[in-house]
Amino acid sequence: MSAFPQFDLARTPLTRGVTLLEASAGTGKTYAIAGIVARLVAIEGLPIGRIVVVTFTDAATAELRSRIRRRLREVLDELQDGSAKDPATQAIRSSGVDLEDAVRRLRLALAAFDEVAISTIHGFCQRALRDNAFEGDAPFDADVVRDPYDALLDVATDFWRRHIDTAMPLVAAAIDGEPLQPADLARLLSRLARHPQLRILPEATQPLEVATRRLATAYARALDAWRQDGATLHPLLRSSPSLKRDKSSALPIELVDTHAAALERAMSTGSVHSSVLEAMTDFASSRLVALTKAKKITPQHEFFDRCESVSSARRSVIASLRQTWLDYARTEWPSLKASRRIMTFDDLLERMDSALAGPRAEALQAVLRRNYAAALIDEFQDTDPLQYRIFQRVFAVATHWLMYIGDPKQSIYGFRGADLFTYLEAKSAVLRAAPPQIYTLRTNFRSSKPMVEAVNALFAKTPGV
Repeated sequence: MSAFPQFDLARTPLTRGVTLLEASAGTGKTYAIAGIVARLVAIEGLPIGRIVVVTFTDAATAELRSRIRRRLREVLDELQDGSAKDPATQAIRSSGVDLEDAVRRLRLALAAFDEVAISTIHGFCQRALRDNAFEGDAPFDADVVRDPYDALLDVATDFWRRHIDTAMPLVAAAIDGEPLQPADLARLLSRLARHPQLRILPEATQPLEVATRRLATAYARALDAWRQDGATLHPLLRSSPSLKRDKSSALPIELVDTHAAALERAMSTGSVHSSVLEAMTDFASSRLVALTKAKKITPQHEFFDRCESVSSARRSVIASLRQTWLDYARTEWPSLKASRRIMTFDDLLERMDSALAGPRAEALQAVLRRNYAAALIDEFQDTDPLQYRIFQRVFAVATHWLMYIGDPKQSIYGFRGADLFTYLEAKSAVLRAAPPQIYTLRTNFRSSKPMVEAVNALFAKTPGV
């Protein structure tokens, strides 16, 4: 059971400052948000255009818009006919506000409802930067692209043309079958753009040119060893009683023959093919150790050790190529966006964050605070650190209402980059306030009672969540 008071739409005061409303699924979160908007309009006298409601999908935005409009109409009707079934109406009647003023405010809100800022975080940032281009230091004519994959693919294709098509055949053979095609590189960059804190493993330990030379040297030495002793090594690998043969992960005789044929072709034609590198990988000393039966002796030969060097060098080439791509994209991706006058959703957030920390930050904050007196952040558990920082810098002041509404239980799924630690940081910040404004919505209207009790029992073992 939560130690925080339950939010009562009819009685809980809407106090300026930062408020956290913990609302699990099925507890009437959207109903509460719509009622809060009605109270802010009717009691606090906020024009509908000075309220911003942020959620995290376009579908949720449309749903909120519809529900809030309908709720304003329902509360207005109740005030006019003398009823008070809606808790928002009850709050208005008990607030002491002049009811004629409340009715007038609700009518104005409905008449000007198109002015309400109900949008995603990206939509909010786009509007803020567009309307305040000077303060936000944003380009005036940049188009925001929802899915930048095609543009990313153009950068990746150009990288491939410059670094792979012109590389020695050994590099192409080394990366054959690896997720390093242009489409793979584009997807990798897209993921890193959303999660810049991620590390790519294994990390590159040397430049691509050095890794390539190392692979070429190791490859030549291994091939030379096979040239000298292949006639002996082939039957040894076919007949060794020490090696596992009975599983698909082992080294069946047919595969030994295939690998030996690939090595022979490489010697006779001088061509480089990925099949030769696959043979050397399977014949590497560490691989043979892994394929040796219990209590048996692993076949030993300098060729196997040289194949181990090839396998290691190949991994280095793959890691170095991936890092070379990221270094290339770090420069070329911004250049392409600038030349095409496009911005991604991530760019919007980064521009907004930078603007709120830059030399014109105070001017931008002043404009936004003048435009919006209250901000309701729906699905707050889906917020990442950058988004949270934006909300805090703009609205976390004593003169404004900033309400975070979310369910920390859902943050563990990591939807849209959600970060549970961001939620907990926000909660700690609210707890440090005097007095802390944290409320809960506890009654689940969607699930059965046993299911609710089971989930509550599970999360009761996690203090603070």
